[in-house]
Amino acid sequence: MAGFIDEAPTSAGELWDHLTSRNESLEPRDLAIALAVAVLVRWAPLTRRAVSYVVTLVHELGHMGATRLTGGSIDSIRLERDGSGLTMSRHTGPFARFVTLASGYPAPGLVAVVAAAAVGAGWARATAAVAAVVLLAAATQARSVLAAAVFAASIAALGAGAVWVEPSALAIALTGLAITLAFGGVTDSLGLFRVRRSGIRHDDASTLARLTRIPASVWVLCFVVVSLTELAAGAWLLVRP
Repeated sequence: MAGFIDEAPTSAGELWDHLTSRNESLEPRDLAIALAVAVLVRWAPLTRRAVSYVVTLVHELGHMGATRLTGGSIDSIRLERDGSGLTMSRHTGPFARFVTLASGYPAPGLVAVVAAAAVGAGWARATAAVAAVVLLAAATQARSVLAAAVFAASIAALGAGAVWVEPSALAIALTGLAITLAFGGVTDSLGLFRVRRSGIRHDDASTLARLTRIPASVWVLCFVVVSLTELAAGAWLLVRP
């Protein structure tokens, strides 16, 4: 495992230096590895469901973050075995509810763009550490066994990566995660067309339609355009010189 596992820090000072150490820029070969891993875990039968849970969790965290930013409060975050999720929140008014509803589907792509920018700037370890802390704070709102399990697994993976994984290997892993989230945001947004055809009317687009009187199909199209834009932005950040 030489070159993959790094020596763990033994003091607070060493931990700070460890987490703020920089990774080198990714080479084309590294990007190819990250893309291959992302494609494999996204569509392989053994990992596809787990990836859908992670993408859904980030979607729900988008709702949670928007609620907090607009002065609301969170009652619970739930994930279901079919890959769906639900965040129960209290809002300060119609605008706050609108912002919260509109923030779910763009969230995976936005996280992907931020991760791509941070890793590209050399902050792979800091990115993993900050993500683990954010998830740890959000995990207190988990109200289903599956949500708690996905939170725990994600926190453990990111925390272990920040402490024990060599920076260049962690950068490849986080890049693969960013690619997975970006594609997940696109596929979930496109999936709303299928949801609409099935007659289900409890999705974010339908709720936004009832709130704004703008047709749900317009909101679905907006989610698709935003997620595709985020995918393109993330790709540009990864391949730029």
